[in-house]
Amino acid sequence: MTLLELVDGEYQPLVPAAAGTRFVMREPFGFEVDPAELLDE
Repeated sequence: MTLLELVDGEYQPLVPAAAGTRFVMREPFGFEVDPAELLDE
């Protein structure tokens, strides 16, 4: 999972997270998740 930010007309990776780690973003709203929680086992 990756949060991208638009910079000068191009998307740049801002916050990456793999399964087993926490994905944390603060803008445009606060959100946290472990990508593994989104996978169907």
